Amino acid sequence: MSTIRILIAEDHAMLADALKMLLDTQADMECIGIVGDGNSALAHALQCRPDVLLLDLGLPELDGLAVMKALQALETPPRALVVTARMDAGSVRAALALGAQGYVPKNESSSELLLAIRRVAQGQRYISQDIASLFMDDQA
Repeated sequence: MSTIRILIAEDHAMLADALKMLLDTQADMECIGIVGDGNSALAHALQCRPDVLLLDLGLPELDGLAVMKALQALETPPRALVVTARMDAGSVRAALALGAQGYVPKNESSSELLLAIRRVAQGQRYISQDIASLFMDDQA
């Protein structure tokens, strides 16, 4: 498989930098940019056409859900992997309904995030175990 081109959309600079450093350690991944707000995420995604968009839902200006909604208008939108602190079922459902291919909480391990990126890049859906358990609890 070729190199996975990744755009990071995260408004916390320290976390964005840490994500980039993590990606830089992976031979099969390339960070093609970091943006800190939703408008920039949308503009860069349209311009750079990443394979995977690591997307925080709590972005300023245009939140992550609005970014995904706008990207759905594209013939081939980038695969969105939500990386967020929002761990409520409503946010997960909304993100998945708008085309997110993955959902990983920010408290997850780096190895879990890397696995999620690889799966999403391959066109698979990835939901972390913590997120999946929200829906198991709903069924009980």
